[in-house]
Amino acid sequence: MSPHPSSGRVPLSPADVKALDRNAEALGVPTAELMENAGLAVAFAVKERWPEGTVVVVAGPGNNGGDGCIAARALHEAGRAVYLLVVGAEEGMKSEVAQDALDEAEEAGVKVLLYTDPNLDDLIDEADIVVDALLGVGVHGALRPPFDRVVAHLSDHEAPIVAVDLPTGHGTDTPLVATLTVTMHDVKDDMDPEICGEIVVADIGIPEEAQTHVGPGDLLTRYPRSEDTGHKGDHGRLIIVGGGPYSGAPSLTALGAMMTGLDLCHLILPADAASVARHNLLEAIVVTLAGHRFGIEHVDTVVDHMDDADALVIGPGLGDAPETVEAVRETCLIAKQKGIGMVLDADALRWKDAKELLSLGAILTPHAGEFKRISGKELPQEDDETRIDIVRTWIGDSDTTILLKGAPDLIITKDQVSRNVTHHPVMTTGGTGDVLCGVVGALLSRGCSPFDAARLGAYINGAAGLLAYEDQSYGVRAGDVAGRIPFILAEDLNA
Repeated sequence: MSPHPSSGRVPLSPADVKALDRNAEALGVPTAELMENAGLAVAFAVKERWPEGTVVVVAGPGNNGGDGCIAARALHEAGRAVYLLVVGAEEGMKSEVAQDALDEAEEAGVKVLLYTDPNLDDLIDEADIVVDALLGVGVHGALRPPFDRVVAHLSDHEAPIVAVDLPTGHGTDTPLVATLTVTMHDVKDDMDPEICGEIVVADIGIPEEAQTHVGPGDLLTRYPRSEDTGHKGDHGRLIIVGGGPYSGAPSLTALGAMMTGLDLCHLILPADAASVARHNLLEAIVVTLAGHRFGIEHVDTVVDHMDDADALVIGPGLGDAPETVEAVRETCLIAKQKGIGMVLDADALRWKDAKELLSLGAILTPHAGEFKRISGKELPQEDDETRIDIVRTWIGDSDTTILLKGAPDLIITKDQVSRNVTHHPVMTTGGTGDVLCGVVGALLSRGCSPFDAARLGAYINGAAGLLAYEDQSYGVRAGDVAGRIPFILAEDLNA
């Protein structure tokens, strides 16, 4: 497999890399296949640029080292003199797939040595080419022994160094300076030719959908974990304002939020909706508003709770009474002044002034009909690229995030786009959009960026719907979808 020039996309962070690997696996491309392709790409680069000479592959205990083991095997099978020096793996490689790569290299006849004796530095001195497969992306802080000693020795070595994905120590004060870096799939954050040397990007078979579509890898790497030293309220405090003519909607929103994981959920609701919530949601803090609709007279009550909130969800079940629409506007403008993240759903998407709505920098969750109402723009039925262009044009330079509900869901900001295809037709049942709204709100309250909250929320809600369908067929209700959310979190966050 031949490396190809950089794609020119936004550089990948360590979290992006981990997400891509997991997403690719979910799409049917196992990590072992990606590792095989990565190692072959490194071997190709070595053979192409240095057709002769002894190669020493210095491999760490992780998957970067696994790439190096495969490169060593491929070079050996091509007739090159190869030594594989494994560092930091006295008790074996850290992953099964990397251990398999090491075992296969040894079975193929590669000379494998463990870095346990300082005299092995002499082996490095005899190398004509060194392949650096010690540590890949995500290294922080100072290099630890024995990696610091190996890097220090290699830094004094005159042979060309070929780095796998990134030079070891990239991002630290003592990086290894490479002659050539073969980086996988796309360029990584802060790749500098002064450290990386010549940079080539190897296509290792990651499907395009692993990057363009939200998947389990994104949830694994982007969901904000709770701190061991945290206290009640540290991991998400959400206000939900809704209810009126539709009394169950805000309770479904709260259920979705709580199933997604947050510490405190305040529901601020008119009397009928508050009664429903009190009887069904023991964990929620319910504030009852006088009357049967949300109105201007209730805005101060919501504002009084904002200082104890990380995010605000507003809209589920509110209805379209003029006084409610104006109360939503006043509430959101104050939340904006206080710097509180917002999710606007359903009846909260009835603004007359689109420019004012966009100024909130909120997450908006319309379907195509609601988008037409707030923007005046009609979206085509099946042309996703045109849909994206229309939404982006309407967003302009604002910090708005649009979660355009459909099949697929499109999550769009002024500079980012993601698609979600976890969905089932049974999710047209009433209330599933309310659950989605709560999931997004919970993620926002936990500290996700608006873009991540929207795309992870769409994925979680859709995956939960698919799981509910497996169990209940066409008898799925919105509450059933919410009830499956913890199972999706357990599967993907513990991967």
